[in-house]
Amino acid sequence: MKVLTTIISTLLNKSEVIGMDKLYCGIDIHKETFVGCIMDMNGTVIREHGFMANKDALERFISGIPNSKIKIAIEACGIWRGAYKTLSELWI
Repeated sequence: MKVLTTIISTLLNKSEVIGMDKLYCGIDIHKETFVGCIMDMNGTVIREHGFMANKDALERFISGIPNSKIKIAIEACGIWRGAYKTLSELWI
């Protein structure tokens, strides 16, 4: 989880995100579980926990957050496509 926090903190220092009312999410992808962290621009953790690698659990993790308010980064690994597809389906 420290890696996700570091990556998101680095993104928050970029000039293009300064002044935006956004949340940032990083998701670590595993075959059976995901680990996610959602932070605001100040680095305050809004949500952080592990959950099953399925659509229902992913939907619960990001529930209550409009897609216009969040930027999501997922781990680039051999199984990233399934997570990407699921996230895309949640915001159609």
